[in-house]
Amino acid sequence: MKKWNVFYAGFLALAVMLSSCSGDEDPAEFLVTQSQLDGSTNLITTFTGGSMAHAGTLVSDADSTIREVFSNKTSLDGDISMGTIVTKNTYKKNADGSKGDLLLSFAMIKREVGYDDDNENWEYIKSAFNENVDYGTHPFGILPDVGNLDDRGKLQSCIACHAGAGGADYLFAND
Repeated sequence: MKKWNVFYAGFLALAVMLSSCSGDEDPAEFLVTQSQLDGSTNLITTFTGGSMAHAGTLVSDADSTIREVFSNKTSLDGDISMGTIVTKNTYKKNADGSKGDLLLSFAMIKREVGYDDDNENWEYIKSAFNENVDYGTHPFGILPDVGNLDDRGKLQSCIACHAGAGGADYLFAND
């Protein structure tokens, strides 16, 4: 009888461990880490021109920048699920048409349901160029603290523009 109790207890412990590690349940909250941001380097598209360059007053118009869009996914077609990271580096466009200095980096992080349901649950991050950052290690800059509401969160200027993206997914890169 004692053997069966030990066996049964072991079986229950194994069942609990497997069910907690199954991955079927989404975590309650998804907060991107610096490592995840740094690793989102699958090139999705490169473009210039258009009505918005994400460079603010640093350049005179959208045609004077080159933008590169990256992701932690290999494609932005189809399901954009929680944990999707989309990044964009905006560079000054040199007179010869080549890519110049990095001006700004941006990221969109697909958060958990309930983060901002009215706006497809995207978190926005912006990062101005900082000469003290090693962009070889941190290609999209240093992740701002969660409490930095000027550079991270439900940024209204980002939402206002991205709400107009085709497909109602708030992404222009796959339109």
